[in-house]
Amino acid sequence: IYEDTGTSSIDVTSTITPHIDIIIADPDTTDGNAVYAINLLSSPSNPTDEFVSEIELEVQSDDAILQQNLYSIIGSATPSSEEWYGSSELDLVIAIGSWDAVNNKPIMLEIEEDSDGTRIAVIRKPAESNQTVSNLLSFATLCGDGQSGNPTPCDIQVSNVGGRRNISWGIWITEPNEGILFDEIKNNVPYSDTENEILAFWIAAERADINQLTGTAVFSSANLDCMKLSQCMGFADDGIVQSLTASFDVNFGTVANPIGAITNGQLTLQTSDNQNLSSSVPGPVSSTWNVEFSGSMMSNGTMKPEFFTENLSGTVNGVETNIVGNIGGIFVKPGDKFAGAYNLGTIDTSGSDNHKHAAGVFTMDKQ
Repeated sequence: IYEDTGTSSIDVTSTITPHIDIIIADPDTTDGNAVYAINLLSSPSNPTDEFVSEIELEVQSDDAILQQNLYSIIGSATPSSEEWYGSSELDLVIAIGSWDAVNNKPIMLEIEEDSDGTRIAVIRKPAESNQTVSNLLSFATLCGDGQSGNPTPCDIQVSNVGGRRNISWGIWITEPNEGILFDEIKNNVPYSDTENEILAFWIAAERADINQLTGTAVFSSANLDCMKLSQCMGFADDGIVQSLTASFDVNFGTVANPIGAITNGQLTLQTSDNQNLSSSVPGPVSSTWNVEFSGSMMSNGTMKPEFFTENLSGTVNGVETNIVGNIGGIFVKPGDKFAGAYNLGTIDTSGSDNHKHAAGVFTMDKQ
């Protein structure tokens, strides 16, 4: 809660400890107009342990004009709503769901439990005017080059990923009035929300039977060509992801501990600002990500045929950096294929705001 206690001072209380401090400053200005700033400071003793993905502010004030001015300054789309919310998602969501055969699209069901109760959300992208393409050539020729200022929006959807009929994936590109719909129920109260300004990768795959996953195994893929969207697909801050190599060890269930552990994870990405998407020739490399990760298939004491990362580290262009985000996915029936995704960012601790981002999807085979 951020509570205004006057025209020139703001009291701040926060439950975020100990790694993040939130400070709202109201410096004196010569023109008499207040300036508000929100600073997120990492703990000097642990500068890389946490990152901020969401900030929510509630302002309480008897001065309606001051309150509305504050919302306007910090960018609230609806200043009169008495709430400001900002997010920068680096999340990976694994949900159950089904296939909408009429619109040829997935419908995902996300279930979350917290101290406030159980939240159930049906996530889908309703029928809209965006056309859907299945390869980069169509994307380049039908969806505009992005240079004219008015490109045609296109979603991407690829079937038979990795040669498997039970894996599909794609990208939902949202825009105003054509977003991703969240129909939610929490504590028996229905609520609907629409995301209009995000790009979402999705995977639809048939989960493996957890009882048939036994022993230990190595999953890997080498030099996948992401120009062929059936092998892998990704975008980055400096272009497209054009190649990917990945591997990890998994313990499905042996005497070795811990059961369900994902170890020795390696993910290598090469990005390129390749303007000629109609060509199959790789472009010059813009960035190379080398990421190490580990994770677990255990969730609240239950073994599941999917995992999220628990630890990330690595380099970008050979420089060790603070990598945040997620790598994860599901083991696909009958159990010899893995369909995964990554959503990664780097934090520039030098203060030059040279942050980087890469997100995409990929498959791996059991060796």
